Amino acid sequence: MFRKIKALSPAFLRKLDRQLLLHHPHFWATRLHVLLFVVAAGMGFMLLRAWVPAGIASLPDPELNFALAWIPAGLLFLLWVWQAGVHKTTGQYGQHTPSREFALQCQYLLGVLLIAALPYFQGGLTINKIARSIDDETLRQDIHLLNMGDVYFPLQGADYRIYPDHTFSPHYMKAESQSALILEQKQLNRAEKLQLIDAYQQLIKKYGGYEIGLSPSVVLAAYERKDMIFARNSEKLRHAIDESRSRIQLIAQAKYGQFGFFEDQKLYMVFFMTFLVWMSMMIFLRTSFRQATITLLLYGAGILLMGLFVRISEYLFQIDGRVLVFLTFFGALAFLSVQAFLTGRSRLSHYWQQIGLGLASLLLPLTGIVWMTTVSTQPGQDAVPNAVFTGVAIAFLVWQLAFNQQFIRLHAAPSTD
Repeated sequence: MFRKIKALSPAFLRKLDRQLLLHHPHFWATRLHVLLFVVAAGMGFMLLRAWVPAGIASLPDPELNFALAWIPAGLLFLLWVWQAGVHKTTGQYGQHTPSREFALQCQYLLGVLLIAALPYFQGGLTINKIARSIDDETLRQDIHLLNMGDVYFPLQGADYRIYPDHTFSPHYMKAESQSALILEQKQLNRAEKLQLIDAYQQLIKKYGGYEIGLSPSVVLAAYERKDMIFARNSEKLRHAIDESRSRIQLIAQAKYGQFGFFEDQKLYMVFFMTFLVWMSMMIFLRTSFRQATITLLLYGAGILLMGLFVRISEYLFQIDGRVLVFLTFFGALAFLSVQAFLTGRSRLSHYWQQIGLGLASLLLPLTGIVWMTTVSTQPGQDAVPNAVFTGVAIAFLVWQLAFNQQFIRLHAAPSTD
């Protein structure tokens, strides 16, 4: 299958692949050049799709597109990890120097970040596509028109009102307040009201795809008599009005990028999870599949047990959770020291030493970040990004100074599995 895929690759990529294999085998083993080509091709395809204008009646959902984009991104990551063979070339071409090892890890980190950026690229293009579906001034006029016309189309007794009861975005408060001001001061004469009702029906047809088809004079007369003519068989009209509101709200959100996946807190969490995925990938590339699987399973179990231990201790012994995280953090350091000591004493425990080092190396950044987030004295939301980025930086430095060299030496030792 992979031979067929390689045969479909462009000639310049095959030529580049051969040159890297001859002159830079360690970089060739990362398959980063192939990943860059696939990511660039994927982004180009997304750009072509985003260039096609979106119809107002069929606007895409940015949140859904963002979520669905993680599926091909995850498959691409698994395929890349399967094809990347740095452990094979290490055995064939010898161990890396510290500087080359650092550069190699940065290349893998770049690849993980590129893959993680694909869903955000897709989400951003979807937002831009929606925002371009209508210009800003027309949107303001439509919001004003919807606010004004809603009053004349009550679907039940509770809907009979003088003022609009919904808002779309803080950025369009002027249009909404203008609607309320005009209605409050009753500045519209009969001809203007009839024109407004007719324009409102066209608006519902434009956004909701439903044609009301009543004469504006009939609608206005029923409104003045407080006759609920739309209360009978109103489901289609209610659905069309709701669709119009939701699509206007979606466009208003897209104009100012008000979507959850671009919130700072979620971006920090995704960055942290990307960092953990990269560290897990480094373990997987240097160990057998069984060793890596056991390491990651033990890591997950360790995190669950740590959380359970903190909760039980806080409930039974009234111990501050910050103290427990502090003890867990230094417990992981002690665990690392014991593993390093055992590495020098015996090679028979090579298998479990590697699992222990992997577990501790993954546990350290998480406990460190939880610790710094808990004890941070900075007010407000500034504590979270500072704690996350500080924790990631510390974990990366510790990895380079301690775990990295341990993994290289353990990999060079004879395997017992």
